[in-house]
Amino acid sequence: PDQATALAELRRVIRPGGELRFFEHVHSNNPRRARIEDLLDHVWPHIAGGCHPNRETQAAIEGAGFELQEVDRFGFSPGFPVPEIAHILGVARRPA
Repeated sequence: PDQATALAELRRVIRPGGELRFFEHVHSNNPRRARIEDLLDHVWPHIAGGCHPNRETQAAIEGAGFELQEVDRFGFSPGFPVPEIAHILGVARRPA
């Protein structure tokens, strides 16, 4: 539930030079979809295992002190009735 705390703990336990590999759905770059995600965030975590559809995960990873090595941002839909959702897939490294 607390992304900043989780990332701080990951930074603590990953050895210097070690990798954080991530795959997350994130806030859309499309303003209309982003507004919908913001509205859904009041309900979505309760029905989807704590997931938040409007997080800025890439910025949070960088803010936690990791260096991004690879990031791929793309849309993905698990199928009807869920629309396409923005995702990121990548690797970040804890500085040595």
